[in-house]
Amino acid sequence: MLSATTLMWLLMAATVFVGIPFTLWWWKQADKWADAEHKRFKSPEDTRERIIVRTPGADQPRKDGTA
Repeated sequence: MLSATTLMWLLMAATVFVGIPFTLWWWKQADKWADAEHKRFKSPEDTRERIIVRTPGADQPRKDGTA
């Protein structure tokens, strides 16, 4: 007969070895479902005009060469 301590360790090991792969599989299934929902319910195109407010002197090139 197994002692209580041995049984406890076996149950914890079984939980880890079964629980981690099951969780990863569950996340994979959830990602598939979420991707299908995103394809099914696409958000409408945003056609609003974009206005960029720049500080004075922003039209001059920067010293590091970026825009």
